[in-house]
Amino acid sequence: IILDFDLLGKDTTTFLNHFGPYNEKYVGQKNIVFIYYLTAGCLNGKVNEQADKSWIRFVFNEDSVLEEIPNVIGVE
Repeated sequence: IILDFDLLGKDTTTFLNHFGPYNEKYVGQKNIVFIYYLTAGCLNGKVNEQADKSWIRFVFNEDSVLEEIPNVIGVE
């Protein structure tokens, strides 16, 4: 999706137009991180924090620009 829609170097608004809402967001001093759950167990319409889940993180620089494609899918 990132390559097909030329999202590298694009801002968070453009990214969200293609990926939709994130599951979690972290704002640091030098970046913004959107986390999307790929699989997660839910309970009563919310993510069950006790269940296993896999996720992918997209990191945007301090100018809110995506500079690289993530190469890791996390599992907890």
